[in-house]
Amino acid sequence: MRDGVRLELSEREHSMMAKLAQAQGEPVSRDILGEVSWEAALNSRAVDVQINRLRRQVEIDPANPKIILTRRNRGYCLAKPDPVS
Repeated sequence: MRDGVRLELSEREHSMMAKLAQAQGEPVSRDILGEVSWEAALNSRAVDVQINRLRRQVEIDPANPKIILTRRNRGYCLAKPDPVS
């Protein structure tokens, strides 16, 4: 959900989000994320395209992501939630 609205994710987007969530804030490689779809497995740039599509769904400002983060040479990860004081 974003801003109280349920997001409608494609099967690929949902699978990628699940892999990122399972990693609990640790980077997930493009290879692992590429297992979600046949075309992404053939081309790591296809993973980047899928991540960009996913960011457009979940991020307020996809150009400056705060939820799905890039970890250079390691992959992508979900930001760890801020602890509530």
